[in-house]
Amino acid sequence: MSEVRPFRALVVRPDWARRLVTGLAELPEDTGTLPPVAPVDPAAYDECEPALYVYRQVRGDLASVGVVCDVSVGAFVGGQVRGHEAVQAQRVESLVHHQTTTDAAPALVALLHHAGPVYAATLAEVCPTEPLLDFAGPSGLQQTVWRVPAGGPTTRLADELTGADHYVADGHHRVSVARALGMAAIDAEVTELAANC
Repeated sequence: MSEVRPFRALVVRPDWARRLVTGLAELPEDTGTLPPVAPVDPAAYDECEPALYVYRQVRGDLASVGVVCDVSVGAFVGGQVRGHEAVQAQRVESLVHHQTTTDAAPALVALLHHAGPVYAATLAEVCPTEPLLDFAGPSGLQQTVWRVPAGGPTTRLADELTGADHYVADGHHRVSVARALGMAAIDAEVTELAANC
């Protein structure tokens, strides 16, 4: 099974994007709480089949672009995704508590990797096409999102990314939470299997 996969998403509709899209937030280390998350308005989103997405941010002369995808916890456990800094146990515990006691979606993790030929070709082919979303928020950050075409383009990109080494650029604590929750799920499955034997 591929470690990098397409994922099913709720994609905000263009007329709602400026009101609903915000920056990433992480729990404060000291309290382990976040402000209440507003319920999702079904009219604001379209449910999409599993896909990979190209996401670009531009502010002034600075631009960054990447691929949004699902990366399995196994890639982090097996060392294909590598961190470079220590994490604080108290902060991880707060994030685990938040994740297991609320309906909030997990925050994204930013990974770095070598831009292989399929990755470069995908961006070159997708970025000139009509985007799903293209808007500027109140801070002036221009955000553009494209869906990678299904079939061969998605499969080739996922395969190349699966074969690459990745490094955590932002989200070491969120990675630790995913690993902790993934291990808890594995432990629960093992316990259930043992109980059924």
